[in-house]
Amino acid sequence: MPSSKLTPATTPTPTRAPTPTPNGIVVEQTLTVEDLPHNQHPPQQGEGDTENVVFGDQSPRYQATIVSATSQLTRTLFDTTTLNDFNLNETASETRDRSKTWAGIALVVSCLNLFSMCVDSMMCVMIPTIMYDFDVLGVEWLLAAPAIGAAATILAAGQLYAILPFKAVYMFFIGILLAGTVSAGVAPNVAVLFGIRLLVGVGIGGQHFGAVVFLERDSTFEDKVRRDFYITASSILGLVIGPMVGALFAYRDRGWAWAFYTMFMLICITTLILAFVLPRKLDIVTTAPWTYGNALTWNDRFARFDFVGSIFSFLGIVLLFVSFNLAGTLVPWSNSYLYGLVGIGGGLIILLVLQQFFRFYTAPNTRLVPTYYFRTFKTAMLFLVVFLTSGIFHAALQYTALYQLLTRGYPLALDTACYLFFYLTGPFIVPIPIVQLFIGGGLITRYRAWPSYSVWTFVTSGFLLIGTTILFIDMPTLQPTTAGLPTIARQFALACIGWWSAILLPVAHKIMDIYRPIDTQEQPLHNRSFILLAMWLGPAVTLTTTGSIFMQLGTQKMLSLLQTFQGLGDYSPTAENARVLMLGYTFFRDDTPPDLFYQSIAVLENAFGWSFLPELACALLITTLATCMIMRKWALGDMTFRLKENGGVPRQWLPRDHPRSRHIWGMNEEDTELEERNAQEARAREEVPDIVI
Repeated sequence: MPSSKLTPATTPTPTRAPTPTPNGIVVEQTLTVEDLPHNQHPPQQGEGDTENVVFGDQSPRYQATIVSATSQLTRTLFDTTTLNDFNLNETASETRDRSKTWAGIALVVSCLNLFSMCVDSMMCVMIPTIMYDFDVLGVEWLLAAPAIGAAATILAAGQLYAILPFKAVYMFFIGILLAGTVSAGVAPNVAVLFGIRLLVGVGIGGQHFGAVVFLERDSTFEDKVRRDFYITASSILGLVIGPMVGALFAYRDRGWAWAFYTMFMLICITTLILAFVLPRKLDIVTTAPWTYGNALTWNDRFARFDFVGSIFSFLGIVLLFVSFNLAGTLVPWSNSYLYGLVGIGGGLIILLVLQQFFRFYTAPNTRLVPTYYFRTFKTAMLFLVVFLTSGIFHAALQYTALYQLLTRGYPLALDTACYLFFYLTGPFIVPIPIVQLFIGGGLITRYRAWPSYSVWTFVTSGFLLIGTTILFIDMPTLQPTTAGLPTIARQFALACIGWWSAILLPVAHKIMDIYRPIDTQEQPLHNRSFILLAMWLGPAVTLTTTGSIFMQLGTQKMLSLLQTFQGLGDYSPTAENARVLMLGYTFFRDDTPPDLFYQSIAVLENAFGWSFLPELACALLITTLATCMIMRKWALGDMTFRLKENGGVPRQWLPRDHPRSRHIWGMNEEDTELEERNAQEARAREEVPDIVI
């Protein structure tokens, strides 16, 4: 603001000469700005090391506050990048309009990711109506299918995005998602719907990977902040909105099909927008083996694609998980064909491991799976932590909704969706801006808590263990003399899972980039493939095991219950009547004896309790892994509050990251030397202490 004098903490900007007025009065104006005295100005370019400058303020005395961190994070999210399209003029200035264009496209990509997560999560509240229209048998497949399809697709998608134009690959996976979404509404039975949901999972996994690639851009610190915020926020909002959308259309006689038609139309709208504004090709931050000249032939592309590994991984994962989903429900465990299917799927996975390890028909810089990551303690532990945490969260989400609908007295689907929001997905939302503000806004430089993944994993594992233990013991078998645990205990358990999962999952990509910088990767998207595989493979495992336990144990116990009530009404001890009782409160026959009905609800509660055993096992394993990580940290002498360089902040988390080489699709071979120099400089800086372990 205009001022008549200078304040001690400020310096004037260059002022105009005094301007005499017609009355002879000389008016002098200065501008008060938030700046340091001249002798405290930071060194200019070439005058000193500026790599330790953090979070937007070039003063070495800068301290982040809530206000400044929020401002910095906001600028990072919306106003700090440009749209460097390969088809645009490379000499064009980086204007604010182009920055707004990128931000607009990023929001549309995030909306599409949100809609895809809605297609996945809305099924959990529509299961009872689908059970009524089709059959109880096999509905657990519908919850696990998208995760199975996504897990089978992630590795191949990482290869495709690395060798083909981004827009073509991204639109291909969106087309698969659209086909699966609209086809779900006309499925004639559960088996066909299961296959369609697998196809939906393929589309979800491919578009999710594409969204990460687009938002990551040049892999700078600001790009990583935007990537994690947009991806995490859109994914969790999809998990929040999905059950609400499904609840609006949870009606029998195929009324539920309109939920898929609605999502199909929303995805079509966003797809049409992206078809016009999405850049055809993106820059790629890569290493020397992945540079190539302007003439990129199809032979060059095929040489960089691991066809054998992609076939083994996709077919192996799909066949193995499909066989375990069918086992004990549609196909008896004694069926020889089932063991043949399991053998084929397991054999393909074994062949994949051998092919990747011995590099048959592949090369170190083109192989599908970054197997060398599993030979390092940090990266192997990170994979397992993400795998287990994601599995616990997704299984708790899906089967909590089913628990509320089947065992609570005459529930509404919309009430169940709100229940999930208040006690599971809502607590997941709260830590997301806190974590992003702490890291992306710069508060980590002032509040110097341990930025240690080991410590936070250890703390989180305790709460996950508490939450899963409560869900497991909340069944009549373990509490025969009481009415069960208080309602607030189950709500606390879900909040523990929701809140603390948000501490580990949103920063997994950042941690992976610290463990494996770009100059140590054999393939430019190996880091993304590694983390996304863990995020989807975990839910595929937990949803498959949880569903199998619930359906097989539930129907078996229902049959035993019916045998004790044999001769009462029309309820003979048949598999069909047992499956009818599995509908719980969502379907009540008038001729059902009250004692039989209430005991069937107790059987359902027991089945749900035992079905949470895999999640409890995952929590115990996370606790064990976290303990090992802490013990290793202690053995290395790193369990100390001693402040290290940059206040304990890893160099890779500073906005001015170490120099990187940005290669554009079709770049010249001569830039390889620049990449090598950058890699040498990066290795030379590895002596800087890094306490993120």
